[in-house]
Amino acid sequence: MAVYSCDTSSFLDAWIRHYPPDTFPGVWEQIGSLVAQGQILFIDEVVEELGRKDDGAYEWVAARPASIVSIDGPIQDAVTSLLRDHQRMLDTRRNKSGADPFVIALAQVRGCSVLSSERSTGSLRRPKIPDVCEAVGVPCVDPLKMFRAEGLRFR
Repeated sequence: MAVYSCDTSSFLDAWIRHYPPDTFPGVWEQIGSLVAQGQILFIDEVVEELGRKDDGAYEWVAARPASIVSIDGPIQDAVTSLLRDHQRMLDTRRNKSGADPFVIALAQVRGCSVLSSERSTGSLRRPKIPDVCEAVGVPCVDPLKMFRAEGLRFR
């Protein structure tokens, strides 16, 4: 059973752009099953980012509190290490990417994969989640790869 640390972008891309729940309720039933089985986790920094929007995504995740992981000592230590080695993963100019190191740290600490819609830049000069994951040896998959790996089918 694979477990995924879910990034804000992958969740919002699915929720808003690709599989809105009003049009694809079956997608969200199956994703909800993965969440209920403990296969999809949300670090509380991601939940906070989701709460900044008024699109229903925050409420959906908040209604599944067992999937929300609070930052603890090992996760904070992993974040500190990540930021020491990959300072540029945070975009302080635009106040973005704040949850990214926590998403990766959760995957490191729990031994799981990162679920992200971000695309690799191929450079650590302005890295995205997949770039840092590759550098630290954490598997990173996009939602479609996760759907296929988990055998999700939507009719």
